[in-house]
Amino acid sequence: MNKSKSIAVLHEHYPKDFFDTLELLFKNQDFHTSLGGYPMFADSIIVRERDLLPIVNAIFSIVFGKAPAVIGSKFPGLQMWEKTTYPPGVALREINIIRNPVDVVNSYVAKTDGTLSGDAENAFCDWLNSFNYAISQRDNGDFLWLLYEEFRLNENQAIAKRVADFLKVEQDFDLAEMASSGKKAEPNFLENNSGQVVLDVITELFDVENWVDDAAEKIAAGCLVGYPLPSSGKIDMTATGNSWKYVFKGFYPAEDDGSWTKGEVGTICFTPEKNISGRLYTTLDISWSLGIHDAGTTFSIYLDDVLIGKTTLTLGASNGGSNLVIFDSPEFVQRSKSVTLRVVVGNPRNPAALGISDDNRDLGIMIRSISFAH
Repeated sequence: MNKSKSIAVLHEHYPKDFFDTLELLFKNQDFHTSLGGYPMFADSIIVRERDLLPIVNAIFSIVFGKAPAVIGSKFPGLQMWEKTTYPPGVALREINIIRNPVDVVNSYVAKTDGTLSGDAENAFCDWLNSFNYAISQRDNGDFLWLLYEEFRLNENQAIAKRVADFLKVEQDFDLAEMASSGKKAEPNFLENNSGQVVLDVITELFDVENWVDDAAEKIAAGCLVGYPLPSSGKIDMTATGNSWKYVFKGFYPAEDDGSWTKGEVGTICFTPEKNISGRLYTTLDISWSLGIHDAGTTFSIYLDDVLIGKTTLTLGASNGGSNLVIFDSPEFVQRSKSVTLRVVVGNPRNPAALGISDDNRDLGIMIRSISFAH
């Protein structure tokens, strides 16, 4: 894409680092603004509203030797990193290239010298989060997903046209350097500690023999794909637990007592060992909630977008203990192979904003575990 006169893409540069670093240029403006004297010095200081975009454009012009209309960064897994705040005038568009999970785990784990490095299960779960992100963004007009396996020499011009139309630029690039081998993906990670487990999970969740069609169908269906959960198992949200396999978004990193919900919505996805139909009990073991002046935390639980319960929790002296909240779904019907659970918090609170502590997170409830019985 960098062959285009209109496009300039950095190699794996975290956008937040880029824009946050530029914000340091405007500390002087912020200082004078706090004193009420900013307009007086506007002609002799760097001004965010006037100068930020020209500075950004100048950096890309220097690096790439052209004046691009589209700037960006190739950054795998960006959805798992802290969200970037983009300045006014920068319109965000995303291109997500999805590859067969077997090949992706190969590239993470199996090195060209034949050695194995890293963990196959972690690699697959990172990939699964990215795949689910594509599903969640399928109706977003500023998001374009492409399948790596569709990059073939006789198809690349058509794909380049799709990319150019999406970015609203002239198609003066051909993507000729990108080409799938067309060969069936074979696992090279089976000797890894979790290698066979991962292959079994991949073949359970995806039709690897017809990967291109299966991926397109799953994205079009709009249902997240969840890691398998045994019938007797639970989602352990503590630091030593297994929640990293099941959390899609909306939770802070796990701690000893569990994971705090992040903002208003936390999303978890799992694939039951057996299809669920009929009465279902969903149990949340809640270790902490942030109550203010005896005002509890209100939250709702949704399974596959169906509300199964809502409550307000005031733990008080029970904070830090085991507090079981059980939701009864008399006639639950599983609508796809995987089940999506959403925790929707009505009143998340920020301890720093409330003057309680220096904790600047938007907290709802801390969940120790989630289990299901049917």
